[in-house]
Amino acid sequence: NEQKELKEKELKEKQELKEQKEKERQEQKELKEKEKEKEKEQIKEDIELKDKTKPLKDRDSSEHDKKKEKEKEKDIEKDIEKSKDKDNYKDKDKDKEKDYNRLRLLEKINKAELTQKENINNNNNNEAQQNNDTKQDRENEIDKLIDFEKEKEKIREKEKQRLREMEIQIAKNEMERLLRGRRSNKEQEQEQNKEIQQQLQQQQQQQDKDKDKEKEQERIRLNKQKDIEKEKDAQIQLERQKLKEKLRERMNKKQKKKQEEIKRQAQLEKEKEQLKILEKERLEDERKKRRDKELKEQKEQKELKEKELKEKQELKE
Repeated sequence: NEQKELKEKELKEKQELKEQKEKERQEQKELKEKEKEKEKEQIKEDIELKDKTKPLKDRDSSEHDKKKEKEKEKDIEKDIEKSKDKDNYKDKDKDKEKDYNRLRLLEKINKAELTQKENINNNNNNEAQQNNDTKQDRENEIDKLIDFEKEKEKIREKEKQRLREMEIQIAKNEMERLLRGRRSNKEQEQEQNKEIQQQLQQQQQQQDKDKDKEKEQERIRLNKQKDIEKEKDAQIQLERQKLKEKLRERMNKKQKKKQEEIKRQAQLEKEKEQLKILEKERLEDERKKRRDKELKEQKEQKELKEKELKEKQELKE
């Protein structure tokens, strides 16, 4: 029965782990699908924005400007899609710093809570309660990781919304600038292009940093998940080992009891044999005594008869 319960418990834990992994895979799949849909919507909006800006540019530009705009059409499109003024860029950096600090604070809170719960578990001497607490801690840790991923998704969504608003504002500024007419001064255009390139470079660097942070956070999450699974496996192995020890101890007790019973039965049989021998000797002694007594009586009878015969003979004489 204990082996059956152990197997059922192992199957149940494996099923729970499988369901948890399936749930995480499903959540990751849904997140990826949402990101893809958002990217598609963003691309669609960008295309619509480009289509809206082109007629204004074509209507309000001079013939000379049209030739320059055709030559630099790709640069203008990059302007509309990626460029941003300095104030907006600074605001973005501040918001990103706030989001990053918020994430760091969440990590510190999670770490502090986990440390506190580990200390509580270490001070708990009740084995059953400790197992329940460990299981609850694992579930809490998984819930926190899920909440952390949701929080990251919210921050990503917020960042995308901010970028979208900035791009719309940039497009409006660009349209106003095109309406006023582009400056024909070559040095000013070069300076502006240089500034845009610097902004794009800074934006790319910031995006690379954000990607590295996300990768690091994902790596930390995976490592935590692996540690949780290892801890769970170790707990299962420990419980299995304890059950094996109990079974071994019980089997040893049964074996010892069986040996004692065999020994007792052997002793009992030996005592029975001794009793039989003693009884046999007693009966033999009794038979011998009776035989001796009968012989003695026969001898006495014989002597008595002889005496009587002798007396009769004497009397007759």
